[in-house]
Amino acid sequence: MNKKIIVAGAGHGGVTAAAILAKKGFDVTVYEKKDRENPGFDWHDTFRINCFDDAGIPRPPENNCKKSFPLSFTNPSKTVRISLPDTNDGTNCSVDRKYLISYLINYAENNGVKFVFNTEVTGIIADDNRIMGIVITEGQQKSTVQSDLLIDSAGIDSPVRKLLPKKFMIENELPHSSIFTTYRAYFERISDRNPPVPYTVHLFHMKKPGISWVIAHENHFDVLIGCFGTQLSDDDIRKATDDIKSDNPAIGNKIIRGGSVERIPLQRTLPLIVANGYAIIGDCASMTIPIMGSGIANSIRAGRILADTVAADTNGDFTTETLWQYQYNYFTKTGNNLVIADKIREAATRLTADDIDYMFEKELLSQQDIELGKNGDFNMLYILQKVIKAFPKLPKITTAAIMLSKYNSVKTTLEQIPPKYNKEQVAQWIRKYKEI
Repeated sequence: MNKKIIVAGAGHGGVTAAAILAKKGFDVTVYEKKDRENPGFDWHDTFRINCFDDAGIPRPPENNCKKSFPLSFTNPSKTVRISLPDTNDGTNCSVDRKYLISYLINYAENNGVKFVFNTEVTGIIADDNRIMGIVITEGQQKSTVQSDLLIDSAGIDSPVRKLLPKKFMIENELPHSSIFTTYRAYFERISDRNPPVPYTVHLFHMKKPGISWVIAHENHFDVLIGCFGTQLSDDDIRKATDDIKSDNPAIGNKIIRGGSVERIPLQRTLPLIVANGYAIIGDCASMTIPIMGSGIANSIRAGRILADTVAADTNGDFTTETLWQYQYNYFTKTGNNLVIADKIREAATRLTADDIDYMFEKELLSQQDIELGKNGDFNMLYILQKVIKAFPKLPKITTAAIMLSKYNSVKTTLEQIPPKYNKEQVAQWIRKYKEI
């Protein structure tokens, strides 16, 4: 096949699509700004390992997939703890992120994908109707690369997406309110003393809008400090870390891994993810679960959907019309399910630390609620009972309850996504999608 496919960025979804397409005979090249030895964030991620089965890719060896710990939540004042039962059937695994992306890169290379590392995508080639390639910078040298299809897997700050002309109708920037800014570091363990539970998530830790967590491992402690939005100062990190250390005397001062600040999209998937000669995937398209921040499984599954869509375009036109099948299949299988979680996130960001304390201490937020939210199984009567019980805090909590009670109408809107591309119908659906 003489069709040339370029992937901007070695993200999980982009590399997955690249591997499958190369195996099908396409000429695929991935351009990645980092070097081969340092891809991905310097931490572990928990996700459903069966996404590899869905993508038709061999799972990583079991010795690299560790069982995740059950979650425990505390309120800002740390007066109440809600622990979830250990229901992990083995599909929810914690995997070293650097190992994982290296595993995918090796798999892609074995299928014929070419990788160009230490090369940054700094521009795009486009005419009035189509994306036709990229501008790359290697050292001080700039050059252009033509493509029949450009897959944008360059993450939350993709330079390609940011440079797209408005006429392509793909959002260039993500709102600050939907960005989760996080500091994560692995600290040495200096004693055998263990916390009450191995995995604690602090909601609105230090009264700040966000979360922190601490996970006790055999040889280290995994500490995360995160906030909604883009403001996370060194002083915020220091104070929150010191507070976690005061509760966990076994945490030492030496950082053995991580220690950087990263940005993660926490919102529903962008309403349009395809254009003529162009498709976005992964964090670039905001495929993370809005409540949890994990997007690996969704991105890998999306990589399969995208590859199958591209391969089905036997003429190799790669237009918005032919690529729409990727968007439709992704949304109906995955993307639509993220919208309710996104609305819960929006409602949560309107609350204060005092509101969270009230909900925990008055048992307005329980283990059952968290399980219901995780499974998307909302019941209007149950929600209204919660609202009545929350009367002193009615205005803010009612906002969330009303939104959840509209679940059926929201579901109907999402199901109206056009199965075939029609410009007017798609524009109408996008307007409704944004209004949810």
